[in-house]
Amino acid sequence: VVNQESKNDMYLGVDDDYLSFRYVNNQLLLGGSKHRCGINDGESYAKLVNKGKNIFEHFDYVSKWSAQDCMTLDKVPYIGRVSEKYSNYYVATGFNKWGMTSSMVAANIIFDQICNVENIYEDVYSCNRMNIKASLKNIVNNTGQLIKSIAIDKLILPMSLLSNLHNGQADIILHKQQKYGVYQDDQGKRHFVDIKCPHMGCELKFNYDDLSWDCPCHGSRFDYKGNLLDNPSIHSIK
Repeated sequence: VVNQESKNDMYLGVDDDYLSFRYVNNQLLLGGSKHRCGINDGESYAKLVNKGKNIFEHFDYVSKWSAQDCMTLDKVPYIGRVSEKYSNYYVATGFNKWGMTSSMVAANIIFDQICNVENIYEDVYSCNRMNIKASLKNIVNNTGQLIKSIAIDKLILPMSLLSNLHNGQADIILHKQQKYGVYQDDQGKRHFVDIKCPHMGCELKFNYDDLSWDCPCHGSRFDYKGNLLDNPSIHSIK
């Protein structure tokens, strides 16, 4: 149990399956259960609630949501000019969960670049850097996910039948040689969507935690009716 003095502090775990928590207006804000967008076992919130109950007395949740963190291949943000060719365009992204501190770094670097002042950190965060050694593992993982979602998944024909679908379930079906995602809500109404992400064509996966169709390639998300929730896609799905 967190004592009264520590309610002003913020805590961040360091292991792989870490938790973070802090108090806001006398309510506990608990974070964890990380996973790649589009790869979710549907138990993320349940795992987080169970951990909370094991740690804190009288624990129950009043609301829940998921957030996305943009990460670069080498996990160092891209900050500064996009390129020499487009010297008046600036970018600040890939903060890898550290938005509060990285935004201050970005403000200083971009301010100096606009004012033509040399900044000793600009090469570290350059958008045009390429650190193969630091990026190799993520390049391999991301490439494998792209191949699976764009190529392999397109070759796999769904085996599910619409008649086998129950309330609260989602699946991918084949209709007239076209794949569709379908979610059957608690009232038995079926919601059909195009399963191809409008961004780059990856095959979407259903997220039972948030009742959404998520893209495992680049993180776009859509509700079960097809409405856009998260970029990089700028379009909803049909």
